[in-house]
Amino acid sequence: MDGWGGTTPAAARRFVFLWDPSISLNNKDFPTCASSVVRAQGPAACPAESHVGGGTSTNLQGETTPVYLLNTRYANGAYGLIVSIPAAGVVLDQTLEKAAAPYRHTYKLAMTRSSRRPPPHPSSAPAPPASN
Repeated sequence: MDGWGGTTPAAARRFVFLWDPSISLNNKDFPTCASSVVRAQGPAACPAESHVGGGTSTNLQGETTPVYLLNTRYANGAYGLIVSIPAAGVVLDQTLEKAAAPYRHTYKLAMTRSSRRPPPHPSSAPAPPASN
């Protein structure tokens, strides 16, 4: 692949989304959608008003696909956001938190998600089952 010396980069293990201080969120003002709905039926199955943002993602082959940002509420009552990239099969459950060092001086909010293990590379052996 051009720019990678003929190799495929490793899968991401951590995703951090940082929010500018000018952004404020009031999740209670929007309907919510469960990540189980997004996983089973896609973001189109969620209430239109639960779609609170979006954008595009570009893969290593240069293909651009839609990204959806949906309002959600977890079993513990906390609000969060779901990042969905249907073309890549990605559904990330995110919680909002105040940005921590070294980002807190520039950003107000952060969404962080760490993967316990990355998705298997297409040419690798199947990944072992996750243990709890």
